[in-house]
Amino acid sequence: MIIREVRCKRALNPCKIKGFDYTLNPYIGCLHGCVYCYARFMCFYREGREKWGEFVDVKINIPDALEEQVKHLKPGIVMISSVTDAYQAVEKKYQITRHCLEILAENNFQIALLTKSPLITRDIDILKKFGNSIHQPGVTITCLDEKDARNFEPKAPSVKSRLKALEKMSESGIPTSVFIGPFIPGISDKNLEELFKHFREAGVKTILLDKLNLKCGNWPEIKKVLDKHYPELATDYRRKWLTNEYYEGIRSKVITLCNRYEFSLNLIFRHPTQTKLKK
Repeated sequence: MIIREVRCKRALNPCKIKGFDYTLNPYIGCLHGCVYCYARFMCFYREGREKWGEFVDVKINIPDALEEQVKHLKPGIVMISSVTDAYQAVEKKYQITRHCLEILAENNFQIALLTKSPLITRDIDILKKFGNSIHQPGVTITCLDEKDARNFEPKAPSVKSRLKALEKMSESGIPTSVFIGPFIPGISDKNLEELFKHFREAGVKTILLDKLNLKCGNWPEIKKVLDKHYPELATDYRRKWLTNEYYEGIRSKVITLCNRYEFSLNLIFRHPTQTKLKK
């Protein structure tokens, strides 16, 4: 694993995703090495030739850059870590995300963030400062089985630790969300109701759901995992599983489970037509 300290020119960048004003990414790269990750396109914007999941560039000056930027920008909603994980392992040492959150809270910015790491609970004290201006911090959980999670997210924290993080935040009074994204056909649909029971026990308020999107070169890595661990799924996987009909069925199941366990639901399926499905 290669970890470099780099410097950035600015912390906040305009966000093209509807509903958000800015993005902030404390790191380039991610230690989790998730095979389905679309952020691997970031490899094209750096000099190193390491593969996705084998490097992290630490923006050591990003808190200073942020401190300067907020003096001149109108407060808005910041999506934290659109192409990395703000709480991956290096954050424990550098605490860059924590420093940035402090600055944003002091300057009346709103935030939204997703992570696969229980390290987010370290910053409960700061997250609570945002009050109603925090958009339900989310934890990504794509499946319940730890072995399946390890196959697709080889270096990410365990599913059990993520569920405990959700529970801890809920107990502290912070409303939380779970992002089932991507929903991996043949994997995420195992023990789906049991997974939702765990979400309820953890005090989750909102479920976000997205389909498996093949882009930015992630298919070869996904195919390797399928061939090695799930040969019964691998044959014609894209034609048999990645279909509108399959995801419409999943949509119905998830809506039923959300109604049963009283979760709010945000469906962000991305079709070739980029259609958004609402509950």
